[in-house]
Amino acid sequence: VGGEPPSLSLMGRLFGVPLLIVGIMVGGALLVMLAFGDIAGGGRRSVDSLLRTLESSGGEKVAGALFPGDRELWQDARELAMRLADQKEKLSPEELDQVVSRLSGLVAREPQDSRRLSEMGRQRLHFFMNALSHAGSSRAVEPLLARLSDPSAETRREALIALGRMHEVPEVQASLSRITPALEDSDSVVRTVACWLMSLLARPTDEAVIAKLAQAAVAEDREVRWNA
Repeated sequence: VGGEPPSLSLMGRLFGVPLLIVGIMVGGALLVMLAFGDIAGGGRRSVDSLLRTLESSGGEKVAGALFPGDRELWQDARELAMRLADQKEKLSPEELDQVVSRLSGLVAREPQDSRRLSEMGRQRLHFFMNALSHAGSSRAVEPLLARLSDPSAETRREALIALGRMHEVPEVQASLSRITPALEDSDSVVRTVACWLMSLLARPTDEAVIAKLAQAAVAEDREVRWNA
């Protein structure tokens, strides 16, 4: 305003949320990589084989320890997300449809209140959601939208990030009215991420979104105000 150069604090807020989003996306994968090591050698496994491992285990941490089978699950969950994100990983429409169906089943089989899961269980669910979003399929949208009503703020946040990754999918754009209520979420981080997502989905003619952003712009939380 008035031609003044932006201050360092202003620039920090400008880039803070994108960095938060990127950090959440990358941090989980790095954490697993550092904690459990890279995927052991022995040849490239098929997507079907990775999915079968995920479907066969709960992946919970017991008494602070991970059993060998749990370690395999985390490695396979990470590899599947990376393989789906890699444009070199070419799947036929039939194969992709099967992947989406099975990942959707994994997301749906977890409690609708993911607070009932252990911290490890929620991380597993978030890995499934992450992999599902990388599939880029219209059929992946509904299972992610359903998680916007999860009582866990962490899971709601992950659902918004996953939908943001898929913002060019028409079914996500058509679901704006179901995503907009996140601007009034009880959790300030969820509201902040929702503001970021609106920048990808909403149009200048979306009066309902603009009205909610105007309300968020006078919120107590500084990051919510700034991003609104």
